[in-house]
Amino acid sequence: MTPSPTQSDNRRGGALRRGLSRVCGGILYWMPVWASVVLLAQIGLLGLRPARIESRRLAERGVELEERLAGHLERRATLNAWAEALDDPVYRERMRRLLDGR
Repeated sequence: MTPSPTQSDNRRGGALRRGLSRVCGGILYWMPVWASVVLLAQIGLLGLRPARIESRRLAERGVELEERLAGHLERRATLNAWAEALDDPVYRERMRRLLDGR
């Protein structure tokens, strides 16, 4: 007895479904492994390397900013000393006499 076209289609459909089920099962089984590999690759290639480059750049800029800050603090101390001296009435009188004597 030869199988009817409907039975043949059902057998093919069943085999196709079983094959598809096995493929999907394999994909789902290995999905956590591939997801973690992709995540680590992304962190390693796209995340960590640029972050380290940016860290080095910021460290270099930090040295420059510390030097500028030291200069500004020195200038501030000088200006504060001048402001304090100008607030002193004795100093102002001495400066007035000095300038009047010229």
